[in-house]
Amino acid sequence: MQNGSQEQKSNRDTQSSRRSVLKGSLVAIGMGGSLSGVAAGKGGKGKKGGGNGGETGYAGAGPYDPAGEGECSDGYKSQVFSLWAGQDNDAGTVTLSSDKDNIYVTYDTNESADLKEVHVDIYSTADAVPDKRPAPGQADYKAENLYSDAYTVTVPFADLGETVECGDDYYVIAHTALASDDGRDNDEDADSDLSNDGETAYAGGSKSALEDGKGAWFYVAEYTIVCCLHDIKGSVYTDTDSSGSFDEDESGWGGITVTLEDDAGNVVATTTTNTDGTYTFGDIPGGEDYSVVVATPDDYVGTQNSGGYEITDLDADLTGVDFGYTEQADTDFTYNVEADYKQETGNIKFESTSEPALGEDGRSETDTFTFTAGSEDSELTVETKNQDTVSEMITPGETVTMSNGFDVTWDSITGNNDGTYTYEFTVTSDADNTTGALSYVAFDTDAPEGSISA
Repeated sequence: MQNGSQEQKSNRDTQSSRRSVLKGSLVAIGMGGSLSGVAAGKGGKGKKGGGNGGETGYAGAGPYDPAGEGECSDGYKSQVFSLWAGQDNDAGTVTLSSDKDNIYVTYDTNESADLKEVHVDIYSTADAVPDKRPAPGQADYKAENLYSDAYTVTVPFADLGETVECGDDYYVIAHTALASDDGRDNDEDADSDLSNDGETAYAGGSKSALEDGKGAWFYVAEYTIVCCLHDIKGSVYTDTDSSGSFDEDESGWGGITVTLEDDAGNVVATTTTNTDGTYTFGDIPGGEDYSVVVATPDDYVGTQNSGGYEITDLDADLTGVDFGYTEQADTDFTYNVEADYKQETGNIKFESTSEPALGEDGRSETDTFTFTAGSEDSELTVETKNQDTVSEMITPGETVTMSNGFDVTWDSITGNNDGTYTYEFTVTSDADNTTGALSYVAFDTDAPEGSISA
């Protein structure tokens, strides 16, 4: 693999308007890996049948297509061009993409032949594109002896004397020389018709050559930097009526930290709300998944998006990503005790008689439940009830998450030196106001009948 260099540059004439890659690096990731570049081959007479091996022709003599839209990644949209062998044989695609630092030229053949060599030149204006086909071997970016189905060339904007700007156009001569792999790798083109074996190929989205129709053919791919950058906006507010929506008579909350995370939980950006509670994350790359997160302030409970706001495949500006909080009241919860409530030996139920109950209106709250029994259990069944009744097995020191929105922790079991044991549990409600409050919590023990008290 070879890189373009200053020495190569000095050995050939260049146009002053050309933005050449002088220090460019070429990234090759093995057979079938990711590559950047253009492959070029020698001119010659065409051959009958499936291809135009080594054919010399004129720009535009064969079909060419406008760029097809690719996908947004790292904030920029890729463009896909056909890779034409011998002017009009389909040999695969070349995808041009970018991030804030580089342009990537990615070849992907259709198994009619391998990439033997790739050569890439890039120009920042249409006028800088040469009239005659550049000699492939003098390309600023090149790689040889590849024999691979795919390859990506990396061209830094810094080496072009450029910085990435939305809407900028670049003109890419992406050439490759195609060949049979001759057993060098194990891909499927070894068994295909190899119709493009020995061909020279260019990525074509536009065309360029001598106006009088003389000279070797070549195509030029016109690549426009299309930015996929979006804003995410919202507010943090005091939800005085616990309605879960930002009403006109409610106030925004300034000075609150808002965090944007990627789908792996890594922090992408942080910001602080303005005095009116508003915040903005600007120029966020599209095509990715994100979460907007706000830590619940002390002595408050969340009423809107308290668990975070999930964004899947960001593809537009977002507004109204709001977070509501209401002050947590100091509430004493009252639960009456009923033993043998199931008419079964050794069961005890704590049933709410207070309003609100634990977890009312989406509050995340904790209460402690203690009872004494005449046996020492190593496990028992706990049951919680709101809209749904859920039972789980629990052991000492364990916390179980009930599917109806409660965490139950078996805090301790202590012997009382009189043949009885004291059990202590805590129950914590989630901050989701749709799951409802704790109607009752019950424990199924092995204690003898009549031996339970609370």
